[in-house]
Amino acid sequence: MGAVYRATDTKPNRDVAIKVLSAAFAADPDRLARFTREAQLLAALNHPNIAAIYGVELFGIEQRALVMELLEGPTLAARQARGVVADRHADVWPFGVVFYEMLTGRRMFGGESVSDALAAVLKTDPDWTLLPAETPTAIRRLLRRCLERDRKRRLAHIGDARLELDEAPEALSQSMAPQSKGRARLKTRNEPAEKLFSSS
Repeated sequence: MGAVYRATDTKPNRDVAIKVLSAAFAADPDRLARFTREAQLLAALNHPNIAAIYGVELFGIEQRALVMELLEGPTLAARQARGVVADRHADVWPFGVVFYEMLTGRRMFGGESVSDALAAVLKTDPDWTLLPAETPTAIRRLLRRCLERDRKRRLAHIGDARLELDEAPEALSQSMAPQSKGRARLKTRNEPAEKLFSSS
């Protein structure tokens, strides 16, 4: 949506981070609404792990920017669990985690500390028995592909998940369709009741 710069706020004389919304997005009412909503949400939060927002500035006619707390230190690139370079496969994993937790109502990996949680991510397999019994096969397959630790075997692109999700309702309806062991047919006049059903 934009770019982030390091700057100096001359009024209180402090270094800040400025997130500038690009001109193309600023002209889009939907993008602008999202940008404004982000500013409002950040302003309403107060937590040591969330950057504080100092204000919203207007530059010229269309350029808008969030003035935020500047945090020194490494970027999130230095925080993946094994420390390897992240690629598009890395987006698939958190999608699978969130999806799993939505279905089960439980955290997939837990622990008393961040180190414990990271260790669980690296070594502990998800408890598939926690999934609801009616979870369609297509959804179970999607979760397993998303949560595959071997990136070469993981879902290639998060967009592919849409295909699996589109198939899930049909698969669920088929799995819930009544299955009869016999073949029913109409009873003819004077036909004994025990011959209503013939075995297939």
